[in-house]
Amino acid sequence: MRIGKKQPPKKNSSLNYFLENSSDSNIDIQDVSRHHSNGIISAIVEQIIINYFGRTKSVTFCDIGGDGLLSSEILMSDYINVTHSTEITSEDFNVINMKKYLPDNLKSKLSINSYKNNQIEFNGQYSVISMMNILNDMADKEKINLIVNAFNGLANNGILIIQDKMFNDTKFIEDLFSSLPNTFEHSQYSSIVATKHNQKINIAHYSDIIFNELKSENSSRNDVVNILQKK
Repeated sequence: MRIGKKQPPKKNSSLNYFLENSSDSNIDIQDVSRHHSNGIISAIVEQIIINYFGRTKSVTFCDIGGDGLLSSEILMSDYINVTHSTEITSEDFNVINMKKYLPDNLKSKLSINSYKNNQIEFNGQYSVISMMNILNDMADKEKINLIVNAFNGLANNGILIIQDKMFNDTKFIEDLFSSLPNTFEHSQYSSIVATKHNQKINIAHYSDIIFNELKSENSSRNDVVNILQKK
C-alpha cells in the first residue's frame, strides 16, 4: 500500500453486504450461487438501461417474481439514475429480509408488492420491467397473458427485459408478438456479456473460448436476454 493513498469509497452492493455479514462457518452455498447469478444478470440489466436511457435520465424499475436481489442491486447502482424500484413477488414468498441489502437511505425507494395465481396488477407505468426465468411452471397462454400484462405496465418507450427458455421456441414468439397490443421493437442481448446481438457481426472478446461461446449464442439465440420496447 502506498502511504498517503486512500482506499476508494466502498460501493453499495448486495454482494458486499453478503460477504461482510458472512463467515466461513455460516456461508450457504445456495446463497453464494444466488449472489453470483445476480451479479451477472444485474450487470447485463444495468448496461441495457444505460443503452436505452443513458446514465442520468430518471428511471423507475420493476422486477417480477424475483427474490429482491436484482431490484435492490439496480436501485443501488452508481451508473444509472433509478429513482424507485419495485419487487412484485408471489404472496407466499418471505419478504422479511428483502430490504436487508439496502442502505437505510434507499430502503424507502424499494416497494414490495405481492400477487396471487399470476394475477399481477401494476400501480403505475414503469420505465423498465424485468422477468428473469420465472415462467417455467406456467402454461403457454398464462405466460403470454403475464408478458402482455407487464408490457401494458410500461410507460411509452419503456422496456420489458425477459430471459426465459420459451423464447427459444419460434412458435411461442410468434404467438406472443401477435398478442402484444402496441407497436414494439424487439432486440436480443447476450446472456454472457452485456452487448446486443447482431446477426451480421459477432461480439468480439479477448478470450477465444468466450468468443466462440458468443458466436454460438448469436447463431442459435438460445437463452439470450430479450428486450421488448414499447413504442
